[in-house]
Amino acid sequence: MARKLLLPLLAVIIIMAMVIPGCTPAEPTPEEIEVVCLVRTEDERKELGEYVAAQLEDLGFDVTIQYGLSSELAPVWTGDPALGLWNTYTGGWVTTVVPRDEGDNYGFFFTDLGAPYMGPLWTAYGHDQDWFDEAEALWNYDFSTMGERETLFEAVTWGSMEDAVRCFLIDRTSFSAFRAGLNLAADASGGIYGSWMWALTLHWQDAGVPDPTNDATVRVAMTDALTNPWNPVAGTNWVYDMFPIRATGDQGHGVDTRDGLRWPQMIVEADVWAATGLPIGLQYPDPPENWINFVFETDPILAPADAWVGWNVTSQTPITVAEKMAADPEWSNEAQVKSRAYYPIGTFDVDIHDGSELSLADFLYFYIIDHERGLEDGLIYDPAFASAYSAFLSTFKGVKYITDDGGYDLIVEYWTTNWNLDAEYCVNHQFPTYSQGAGMWHTLALAILGEDAGECAFGQDKAVSPIVWTNYIGEGKDILATHLAAVIAATEFVPYAAFIEAEYTARTELGTTFATEITARMANLDAWYIAHDHFWVATGPMYMDSVDFTPKSLVLKKFPTYHSLADKWLFLMELAPTGLPEIGAWVEQVNIEFITDPAQAIARLQSDDLDIFAFGLSDADLFATVQGDEDLDYRMSLGSYNELTLNPVGPVTVLEDESVWVNPFGLQAVREAMHWAIDRSYLVGTVMGGLGFERWLGQSTAGGDASRYPTLVADIEAYYAYDFVAADAAIEAAMLTISGVTRDGVSGKYLYLAP
Repeated sequence: MARKLLLPLLAVIIIMAMVIPGCTPAEPTPEEIEVVCLVRTEDERKELGEYVAAQLEDLGFDVTIQYGLSSELAPVWTGDPALGLWNTYTGGWVTTVVPRDEGDNYGFFFTDLGAPYMGPLWTAYGHDQDWFDEAEALWNYDFSTMGERETLFEAVTWGSMEDAVRCFLIDRTSFSAFRAGLNLAADASGGIYGSWMWALTLHWQDAGVPDPTNDATVRVAMTDALTNPWNPVAGTNWVYDMFPIRATGDQGHGVDTRDGLRWPQMIVEADVWAATGLPIGLQYPDPPENWINFVFETDPILAPADAWVGWNVTSQTPITVAEKMAADPEWSNEAQVKSRAYYPIGTFDVDIHDGSELSLADFLYFYIIDHERGLEDGLIYDPAFASAYSAFLSTFKGVKYITDDGGYDLIVEYWTTNWNLDAEYCVNHQFPTYSQGAGMWHTLALAILGEDAGECAFGQDKAVSPIVWTNYIGEGKDILATHLAAVIAATEFVPYAAFIEAEYTARTELGTTFATEITARMANLDAWYIAHDHFWVATGPMYMDSVDFTPKSLVLKKFPTYHSLADKWLFLMELAPTGLPEIGAWVEQVNIEFITDPAQAIARLQSDDLDIFAFGLSDADLFATVQGDEDLDYRMSLGSYNELTLNPVGPVTVLEDESVWVNPFGLQAVREAMHWAIDRSYLVGTVMGGLGFERWLGQSTAGGDASRYPTLVADIEAYYAYDFVAADAAIEAAMLTISGVTRDGVSGKYLYLAP
């Protein structure tokens, strides 16, 4: 009985306490402002992240570190930044080719121009409109002289330092280790894991000469794998995934791993016409290196009336230049560059991994998808693509796909006002390689059907539950399988089929119909899916035989009917072409796994339990170990770098559970102050053991733009040199502008009490 009376009695006591004169409720206690730092663990970023966390503690914040691998932290920092899950992330990037022009880095890293490739965080970036216009001008090459470019560069670099949604920290001097007796074209910037040419050049050698008779399997490891969903349009952007993806695909051009220039791969030659006066140069003007006929054109470069310049989502047909000019009299068809890329006879006989053959439809899908993602009524419209699509349309003047020239299977003519300082980069070949890999029309069609049905989406921004991020190889691939069965059963139909069929009918030289091609491709893909349990097919030198998510591993195998000679890229390594196979990759199989501990990976290399650790390391002790072992070899690279990614949402946000999230980095002044708060010389000298260079800017310390504008670089580095006192003062001044924020005079901690 007494037990039953206890609660009512307590309630009476509490009520009395509330009404007795002089007895008032306790005042709410301000809480310390917490900052969550996401810290990678598989390399020196653990120490980098811990250093940043310690600095933030000293600056007055209550810091929580969340440790993890890339695949563990990626869903957090690349997801919706307004969820309040994180404040800082120790980011790592690799420039996979030697940078010749880094002007577009500022649009990519600081604006939503990068959103189609990176996701919701980029969509959240706000910016001054004038500054964005300057960044977009560099992105689009909207300048006529190098003087104009320098003016844009100065404005954009200073603006990026002030906006500071990320603070660049270090350019790493990296090494990738492997067993002696192997060789491959590692990239001078991207190393092994960033190389675009590794699969075409990887081989065993004997006394410096290629020896394909050696062990047919190469065992490769990286620090993570299978990080995000694979799809070619807007799937995973992680270097760990792109390493195998590049081995499975082709491009119209190949990349010189030594200097970043382009060489013909699927195409055989090209023409480029540029408006007189543009600062464009041809790097190899003389035979035999020259594969481009480059001339300056004194007459206006005009896209012809029958070139395609848009897409009508209602009729699902291209918009011609003539139609565009009639609809918009102010629009001009004058370009600054015209290019012509030549695809040889046999291009439309190139084998795809599933037994199909490359066709004109693969190129036409590439054209359509470029437009459909940016048009509101398109089947695959993605708002995150809007800014990039607008930038593209502002420069695009037309394209033609010519198939009736008897000397070539296909000639692509392209008109644009977006050009490049190197003529080799002015060739637009339209080969169906999207931002995240090669894409064949029949696999793309299945994904488009799924996106139109609201089941999946190419881009991460649009993939909000229950919509899944389109995945060709893992969770969600069953969506594609369902639509494959429906197309085979003729209960669903291939997107854009009517337009493509009309093109095939008009182009009698193709000698086939699209309907015939649909039947053959879907049957081939069905058999492939049954055999391999994924939809990743392309035309590259290796195909993905199998993938296992537990443990994370995948197997690549040599594609036996690859179209290109094996010695084509031998010049990248300056080795004699002796005893080579006739076509394709030089090894039969590549097994890829992931090892989180680099020291363990080096030990396995030493014990001959591993052939390559493809990850770029900057550990001085491990470097000494590799250098001291005659059974190991390595390649150096300079394209890997680290930065501090800051969440710009806020500063005060009410979350879905009605809790309040205070994010200091929602204030521009706090973000900018982080430049002063970080001692980059300490990071290079102590954390990296000297294997790196201090970095402040969006371009690399060893790239072309650093040498073009040395005074600008020096001025910025001097202005933002390490000054903890200045950082502390700037952050305090900014934080105290937030209503409800105070700073404890004893502990120095920032406190928040909702006003």
